[in-house]
Amino acid sequence: MPTTPKGLPYPASTAPPNVPADIQALAQAVDAQLYLARGKRKVTNENVTNSIVMQDDDELSFALGVGTWRVEAFLHASGVAAADIQVSWLFSGVTAGTNRACIGPGVGTASATNGAFVRTSVHAITTAVTYGVDGSVTSAIHEDIWLNVTGAGTLKLQWAQAVANATPSVMGGGSRLYVTPLAP
Repeated sequence: MPTTPKGLPYPASTAPPNVPADIQALAQAVDAQLYLARGKRKVTNENVTNSIVMQDDDELSFALGVGTWRVEAFLHASGVAAADIQVSWLFSGVTAGTNRACIGPGVGTASATNGAFVRTSVHAITTAVTYGVDGSVTSAIHEDIWLNVTGAGTLKLQWAQAVANATPSVMGGGSRLYVTPLAP
């Protein structure tokens, strides 16, 4: 099927009509060019106890096709200050040229509400970044990722305690993950 300069398919004048297939091809091409964000909201709290081993979050993941993506996470973490929390990402496909900005409470946070210790840093997506929690309120963590996907796969949030502790560390319900395809 020929395409317009913007990549939208149209039936060739010599092709026999196949309206359902033609409409489907056009709809898929238009959808791919809309660059609409998709989001997931974590429904339930998830606990990790006595473990510094990174584990896949039960809810926050997305399948990503080839292209450039912006990934934005707003995470709600809680637990005791003695354990803190660490966050990283696992991608089953192939990437090139990724950037990850990390903003949240720093380790040693005496109070997650006063903003005295804020972590702002840049890391690879697979690097475990430790954020502080204070045992009394939920910490807010923001991660922003530029991901150039050259081989499709699934992006998964991973997390664990930074120091093993018998008191659970919690990735809270209400945490959100957004993915937005960007123009090539």
